[in-house]
Amino acid sequence: MICYHEPTEIELEKINRLNHSRIPYTKDDLIVFKINVCDTEIDKDYEAFSIQALYQLKDLFIGKSGHVKSATGRIFDAFVIEAPNQTERVEKRLILKALCYVVKTPETETQIMQYLNESDPHVSIGCSCLTRICSICGKEHCEHIPGEQYYNTLCYKRLHNINDAYEWSSIDTKPDCVEESKDSVAVETPDGYTLAIPMKYHKPDLIKLQKIKQGDWIDLRAAEDVTLWEGDYRVISLGISMKLPEGYEAHVVPRSSTFQHWGILQTNSMGVIDNSYSGTDDIWGMPVYATRRTQIHKNDRICQFRIVKKQPQIAFLETDALDDVSRGGFGSTGKN
Repeated sequence: MICYHEPTEIELEKINRLNHSRIPYTKDDLIVFKINVCDTEIDKDYEAFSIQALYQLKDLFIGKSGHVKSATGRIFDAFVIEAPNQTERVEKRLILKALCYVVKTPETETQIMQYLNESDPHVSIGCSCLTRICSICGKEHCEHIPGEQYYNTLCYKRLHNINDAYEWSSIDTKPDCVEESKDSVAVETPDGYTLAIPMKYHKPDLIKLQKIKQGDWIDLRAAEDVTLWEGDYRVISLGISMKLPEGYEAHVVPRSSTFQHWGILQTNSMGVIDNSYSGTDDIWGMPVYATRRTQIHKNDRICQFRIVKKQPQIAFLETDALDDVSRGGFGSTGKN
C-alpha cells in the first residue's frame, strides 16, 4: 500500500478551504499522505490520551502545519480508528490518523516521496491538556506515582480535556503501510473520506441502506410483512446487524410519517444501540404498539437512525451547593 498520492477532487476541495491565497491548488501542486498523530497507548512518560482526548485532537489539528524532513506539511482531515495491534496495557487502543499535504517543489518532491515510500510517518505533537487523571484512584491529584505498580496494576496519567493543539513533526518509524482493522476504517467515497461500518443484510431482497445528502438520519426498512391489530405489540425486524465504531452508538426513532401511515408507536421512544451489540446475529429491530389494525410490508420505511458519539467518561463531585441561580424547580417555567 503506497503511503502518498495525488489529491482526489474531494481532498483538493478540503485543502483549498484552508488555502487563503488567491490561486487555488491543483492536484499537480500537492502530495497527500497519511500520518499517525497519536493513540491511547501509554507512552514512556506514563501518560496516555483518553478516547475523548483523541476526538478533541482530531478537530484541533485540522489546519495545523508541521514538518516532514525539510518540508512543511498541513493537516486537512483526521479520523480515529481501532488499532490492528491491540496491547494488554490499555483496554482499547485507538489511533488518531491524519491526512496531510505538502506543496511540491523541485527541491523537496524527490526527497519527500522517497521518505514517505519508505515509512508511514509517526509524529511528535504539542498540545495543552487541562486534566490528568490517575489510572489507580481516578483522581487528578493523589499520592500515586506514574510508572509504579499498585495492586499489580501500572499507574499512569490519563489525559483529558485537550484545549489546544500546537504543532506536529514527523519522526522515523518502521514501515507500517498496512490496512487498518475492519472494525472501523476510513475509506475514500464520492463524499470524501468516510467512516466505513461493517454490516450484514439478513434478507437478500431488503433494499440497501442509503445515506442521502440532506440531513444526517438514515431510513430503516421493515424486513418482514406484518399485520397488527389494535393493542398488539411486536418487535419488527429491520433485517440488519452492524459493527458500530468504537466510541459511537446508534439512535433509532420513528420517521415523521410513521404514525400517520401505520398507526404504530415506538414503545421505547428512542432505541439506543451500543457498539457492543455487534455480533452477526445481533439483528436490529423496532418495538411497536399498534393503535389500530394495520399492515406493514417488507421494505416499508418505518424508522430512521443516526450514529452519535458516546458520552465521555464523567465523574460526579458531591457538593453542598451549586454555583448557579435556581430556576424555581421542575415545571416552574409556566405555560405562556
